[in-house]
Amino acid sequence: MKQRLLPILIFISFFFCYLEWAGGNSGFIVQLEYDAFSRGMDKSSFIHPLIILPLVGQIMLLISIILLKRKAILVGIVLLSVLVVVIFLVGFLAFNLKIILSALPFLVLSTFYISRYRKEKRVRLDM
Repeated sequence: MKQRLLPILIFISFFFCYLEWAGGNSGFIVQLEYDAFSRGMDKSSFIHPLIILPLVGQIMLLISIILLKRKAILVGIVLLSVLVVVIFLVGFLAFNLKIILSALPFLVLSTFYISRYRKEKRVRLDM
């Protein structure tokens, strides 16, 4: 369970990234995904790289957490990071503190996981 905790926290933190866009619209990723799947969004909307890559990343990360496949967890994190980094940059450029702070937990946890993975990999290679 201890090995799964950090990837689970990364998975959960992704859903709480916050977005704002024109017309006073805003929402967390979890809300936007629920709306997209419950309303039956147009299938062509899912083909956009900023939608399909994180969606594949979520599926991959979830399966990897269950099976404890570390390389697949890394790939899932990278695919989710595509959207989170864009969200963070938008928040940074717009000086929107809510957006920046909502992306930070994912970015910090992901960076910590990747650095820990690389450190463990180096230790195994040294043996």
